[in-house]
Amino acid sequence: MDSKLQINRSIKNYLVIGGITLIFLSQGIAGPFGLSSFSIFLMTISFVPIIFISIFSDYSVCELKFIKYNIILILFSAFFSGIGIFYGGPKYPNYIITLLFHQIFIAATIIIIRPAGIFSSLKLAAYINIFFVALQIIGGVFKIDALVKLDSIFVMKGESIEYFSLIPRASGLMTEPAHLSYVLLPIILIIFLNSGNKNKIYRKGKILFLIAYFLTFSLVAYIQLIGAFLICNLRRLSLRNFIFGIITIISIFTIYSSIPFAKDRISGINEMVEGSNTKQSSVFAIQSNALVTLSSLKEAPLFGKGITSHRGTYDDVIEIFYGDTLDENWRGLNQNDAGSLFLLMLSETGFIGFILFYGAIIFSIKYFSSRLKSEIATFGFAFSLTLFFDGIRYGQLASIHIMLSIQMILYCLAFLKSKNSKNKSLK
Repeated sequence: MDSKLQINRSIKNYLVIGGITLIFLSQGIAGPFGLSSFSIFLMTISFVPIIFISIFSDYSVCELKFIKYNIILILFSAFFSGIGIFYGGPKYPNYIITLLFHQIFIAATIIIIRPAGIFSSLKLAAYINIFFVALQIIGGVFKIDALVKLDSIFVMKGESIEYFSLIPRASGLMTEPAHLSYVLLPIILIIFLNSGNKNKIYRKGKILFLIAYFLTFSLVAYIQLIGAFLICNLRRLSLRNFIFGIITIISIFTIYSSIPFAKDRISGINEMVEGSNTKQSSVFAIQSNALVTLSSLKEAPLFGKGITSHRGTYDDVIEIFYGDTLDENWRGLNQNDAGSLFLLMLSETGFIGFILFYGAIIFSIKYFSSRLKSEIATFGFAFSLTLFFDGIRYGQLASIHIMLSIQMILYCLAFLKSKNSKNKSLK
């Protein structure tokens, strides 16, 4: 196992692993004092101890390079936050602070427990979520609404939970099924990429994680997993794998299209493609935010209107597109989330920021894919794919899902780059 994948075996590190596991688990649980989730509360009260522990950790060349990459990321955020000054100032300055808070907290956590600690935390969070998925299924079969909604432990579910026959869509402790897929996707990819590795951490849970992922009945989750697997197999593409892949894709979407609520989504997508105003809420999120993004690009095509500007633009122009037909519940739901990271980056950072951000992701995918004999490269590759595909239908930067992927990519890149530099200096 790569040295930087090892967990420091000390009480403080196991405490940090336990703490970050609780943070991964509590994203869908209501937070106290008006905070959006309990995970934000846990991050807030543990911020100072985490920073203190990380400051007194032993920094290698890898960690120093990792910090350097984070400084570049901060400069990127600062530049595109400053752009907002030309458009009336940052609309939501608290969001910029939240973004920086997530970045520093997760970076410090990775320095302490390293990628293996993050992987262990995610796996533990996934197992616990799967336990609650099992409770949801029992609740669905026996029509026990409290088990399906899990509202007795303050889990924030949507107003209506969709069912396939008696089986509710799996979401566990997350607010919705797609959010459960964000927890499961990097784990599944890391296990798949290390399928030839004899280490026991990669040998357990694969089937269980895939079943839970499938039970989300989420179209975007299926697209993410299929897309990621296709890219994973590009390097070893054969006629057999190609045929198997096509049959698998057709089978999954044939089953999915037979589900009643899935037909509703497919119908909404068709309406959007035809240029009509869709009545399907999930598709409306993409359609409405795409129109808002186009409005932003018309005004500021190169550098966008600045980080946090999208919500303000949404508020300003959404009625122009939908008028009195706009459902206020949908408006409130979508103005705080751009529906897609692709749309958010285009809207707030323009074509320049979008190319820089996604160019970096594509570079990391190519870089790690050529080094998959290294375990740490499999981690970087998995989180690069996760960041790319999660962005299809996740529209916030200041989130645990997105920032975790960014920070894991930066750490794995720093490790491999510092290792290469050391090897060159020895020649």
